[in-house]
Amino acid sequence: AEEHTVISMVACPRLNNNQLQKSCVKASSLLPVVCCAADFDKPIWQAADCHGSVTYMEANAVCEAKGHHVCTVEELSANTQCNTGCEFDLDNVWTSTVCMEGNE
Repeated sequence: AEEHTVISMVACPRLNNNQLQKSCVKASSLLPVVCCAADFDKPIWQAADCHGSVTYMEANAVCEAKGHHVCTVEELSANTQCNTGCEFDLDNVWTSTVCMEGNE
């Protein structure tokens, strides 16, 4: 089976000169995760529960346990999760946006 690949990008583009640093990553990779709420613009304070090195499946589980989801490229691009307590702002983190030819 072809391994699932998704897009990784910086958690807070605003602090990175608006550079998204998008790249395609395999689901088995280990990356930090920030979660997004169903209510799109709401920042999710995560300082008590930082996960800096998880697979995509683990990232999903972390967010779902809180009633949230792994952020999409669109959500992170809108700078909705800047300064949420884990200091991942300039790190490439998981997104739930599937990587397809041409969209990275």
